[in-house]
Amino acid sequence: IITPWSLRNHHRYGQYSIVPIYAPHALGFSLYTACCDEALLNETVGDNLKGPGIKPIDQILPADYAYAQSLPLPERKKYYMEKSIGWIKANPDKFIWVVYKRLIHFWRLYPMIAHKWEKIAAIATSGLYLPLAALGVFLSTAAFKKTSLLLALFASYTLLHVFFTTTVRYRVPIDPFI
Repeated sequence: IITPWSLRNHHRYGQYSIVPIYAPHALGFSLYTACCDEALLNETVGDNLKGPGIKPIDQILPADYAYAQSLPLPERKKYYMEKSIGWIKANPDKFIWVVYKRLIHFWRLYPMIAHKWEKIAAIATSGLYLPLAALGVFLSTAAFKKTSLLLALFASYTLLHVFFTTTVRYRVPIDPFI
């Protein structure tokens, strides 16, 4: 199964890769668009930036996105990772702030960008069980051995998502456990 992909990548890109080159590229792209000044601005003010004729995606893409898209796929993957890791190293305070904002957005009761009726509907559902779940987490500390696996699930799921752009809908798969 792996050999055809390796041969294809060597023939097409001149290098061997045991997985499709696009797979790590998608992770690099996600990190690249989540670790830049534009992502920080988007996490802070959200849809308030959007003006006439501006698509929501346009306001969160890094300034050098057009250049990155012009690179061949293997070089693009490397460029994405270098830029995102470079931004994190150069701006640790901004990175901590953006992760903090994503943590809030991930566990908030309603979507950051929502109509009034959507906020009311969200508060009528998750607005009831999320505060009760938080209370349950604090009350369960006495029985830590029994609840630690479930708490580790919440912590690992949250930790996985806060490094990338988050929305309330990414929390939905863990909601049944709550």
